[in-house]
Amino acid sequence: MLSTNINQKVFDADVEQKPTRDGFGNGAVEAGEKDERVVVLCADLAESTRAEWFQKKFPTRYIEVGVAEQNLAALGAGFAEYGKIPFITSYAAFNQVAITSKYVRPLRLTMYRSKCAVCTLACLLAQTARHTKP
Repeated sequence: MLSTNINQKVFDADVEQKPTRDGFGNGAVEAGEKDERVVVLCADLAESTRAEWFQKKFPTRYIEVGVAEQNLAALGAGFAEYGKIPFITSYAAFNQVAITSKYVRPLRLTMYRSKCAVCTLACLLAQTARHTKP
């Protein structure tokens, strides 16, 4: 089992704050240490998503796909289909497009029907905001 160390001061005003992406980086490394089937795929954002921590520890199980989020989702599904435990990561705005686009929708349904497990991380959820005039 992965550790679930929850800070006892989580609701206190003086709680130590860390970026969520640090949790992903540490969690991916921990998962990789416990299971050799874990692979991490990233869309050219290894430093920003902390996927680089996994890459440094397990270079042969890290795949950089470049700026290609739809391919990232497709590769994740393929790895899962063949018994790997893929973690795919990118910025939230890009992952949303990749996973819901009309090109990947059939792939997503295939993943669902074949019960493939693909772990996704969408970093920086509030990276942009739209403002409209009333």
